[in-house]
Amino acid sequence: MKKLVILAAMIFIGLNSASAALINPGFETGDLTGWSSNALNLTTVTISHLGDQGTTYMPQEGSYLLRLEAGLGSDDYPEYTIASQSFILNQGESLLGYAAFDARDDITYNDEAFAELRSSTGSLIASLWQSNVGKVGDYGDGPWETWSWSSPGLYELRYGVRNVGDNDVPSYALFDIKQTTAAVPEPASLSLLGLGLLGLAGLKRKRTK
Repeated sequence: MKKLVILAAMIFIGLNSASAALINPGFETGDLTGWSSNALNLTTVTISHLGDQGTTYMPQEGSYLLRLEAGLGSDDYPEYTIASQSFILNQGESLLGYAAFDARDDITYNDEAFAELRSSTGSLIASLWQSNVGKVGDYGDGPWETWSWSSPGLYELRYGVRNVGDNDVPSYALFDIKQTTAAVPEPASLSLLGLGLLGLAGLKRKRTK
């Protein structure tokens, strides 16, 4: 009986818990709704971006993409421009991300960018994507690249870009993403299952009296 009660309680807790999925994952609100940034003046939601070599970057999902511009901090101590959001990825859900690096410097100043997942305590869980001047070439327009993640858990998705060696010529990092959900039991079906388990637990308890 105890096992049935515990199982039913777990189902109801699951039903009443918020999924806490990514808010505005692909920036389709046209702004940073749901996201945090440490440099709002260097963080832009846009419909396109023109690379240093003339490449026009268009959104890979929907109508908008995120553009992060390097340049935070001082020349001696440049910092990452970061956009981030904490979320829960549930069983059956997955992320497909897109990222590109627009280098505005040469290898002497190996500017870099990343996409990563961190835990609720800030520990690095996964490096999803990385790029730099050395990868795309001097003043190179790097291609869109993809990454994916489907392990359930509580995460912080973090995007970043920074200058290296100086803060004079800002490079850019571009990001887009979509979240997909596999078929899962409907809430009504789960509710009936939970009620049925509670009913069985009650009947068993009554019979043992």
